[in-house]
Amino acid sequence: MILKNILTLVVSLSFLSAPAISFADKGQHPIDKAEEQCLSKNSTTAGMCNCTYAAQVKWDEEMNKYYLLLIKKLNKEEGLKLKEAQRAWIKFRDKEFEFINTRYLEPFEGALYQTIAADEAMEVVKARALDLQTHYDILKDQ
Repeated sequence: MILKNILTLVVSLSFLSAPAISFADKGQHPIDKAEEQCLSKNSTTAGMCNCTYAAQVKWDEEMNKYYLLLIKKLNKEEGLKLKEAQRAWIKFRDKEFEFINTRYLEPFEGALYQTIAADEAMEVVKARALDLQTHYDILKDQ
């Protein structure tokens, strides 16, 4: 019980301090900035989850944008490898979302775990979007 209360406090404090730290970072991605602005206006669990879900949708759009840009830069063989990798990533993403729900939503009650689960799911998509962007950025001038 004490460990659970400590975890709740630490995660709650991280939500409170994140916007102040991130706004100072001028290199912040516009999706992250929009999410933080949304979170600063929505302190309810539903509001925070909606902000994070909206960010996840935007990261998914970003991922698809860079996937399509990258596919155009690759030769046929490389394009097939990317398609295979993306299909495998989609399977991974779906299983990761299942794990996140099992880990945070099923065993625990409370608003905190809903926001953690939403953030974890968003981070999975964000990571792939940034990976594809990096691949594209390396090839775009070639």
